[in-house]
Formats: sequence, C-alpha cells, structure tokens
Amino acid sequence: MLYCVPGRQDELAIHEREWNIVWDWFFNHDMKSLPNEEIQLVDGLNVKVMLQEYQTSPLEERGWETHDKYFDVMYIDEGEELVGIVPRSRLGAVKIPYNEPGDITWYESADNPTWVNLQKGDILIVSPDEGHNSRVAVNEPCFVRKLVAKVHI
Repeated sequence: MLYCVPGRQDELAIHEREWNIVWDWFFNHDMKSLPNEEIQLVDGLNVKVMLQEYQTSPLEERGWETHDKYFDVMYIDEGEELVGIVPRSRLGAVKIPYNEPGDITWYESADNPTWVNLQKGDILIVSPDEGHNSRVAVNEPCFVRKLVAKVHI
C-alpha cells in the first residue's frame, strides 16, 4: 500500500528524482545491515534516511507532530503500526514549540484524523501540510522495523 492524501500530485512530481532515490533505498538495501543512524543519501540533495526499531505504544502515550521542511516517507519492514494523519488546520494547541534542528513541532491533539494501519511493505508519505501520530499499537504493542526518509521540500 502506498498512501498519500489526494491533491498532493503536484508536490510529489516536483521531487521525482528524490522519490526515485528513496524507492531505491527502500527496495534495494538490506535493512537488517543498516546502522541505526541518519544516512545522507546523495551529496547535494537533501534526502536522508533513518532506520528505526522500536516497540509500538498505546495511543495515549503517543503525540501529534509536524515537520516544516521535510516530507516524511515511512516504509514498514517488519511489524505493524497505526499512523494518524490530519491537516494542520485540525491540530490542537502546540505542546512543544518548533525545534529547528529536529524540524519538529508537537501538538496536544488532533480533530477527526484519518488512521492508516501500516503493515510490512507499506509506504506512507506525510507532507509538511499534515500532522501525524505514529508508532501507535494496533492491538498490542509489537516490534517495528521502519525506514523513514526525509525529503526536503
């Protein structure tokens, strides 16, 4: 499954070269051998990828976040998780103000989000116009191995 909010086609087309680099990494690298750190993929292009391994958590332990400068592209290699997606206009009050080095703002809540159940092989693209809440347990907490690519807008 590839999930992206409708109406984003123009934004995605602008970054065709970057998406091709991301797809190559997702499908042509052994994730079990990747270091657990951020990797800059191509000099001169602002595309990076991070391997994340963790246990999912109950919804009440997770939070809503946005990024101002990067698309988040998530690829599930193992496990499953729920990810909530919502337009920025439906996010609640800011919980933790924008952190520029991390390119992240945290929010108290979100109104009427869409929930996507990501499973092995699924890809989710979240634009800077959207908030998201990831690492949420589907039923019980489980182990997830995920690649997250950051594509600069």
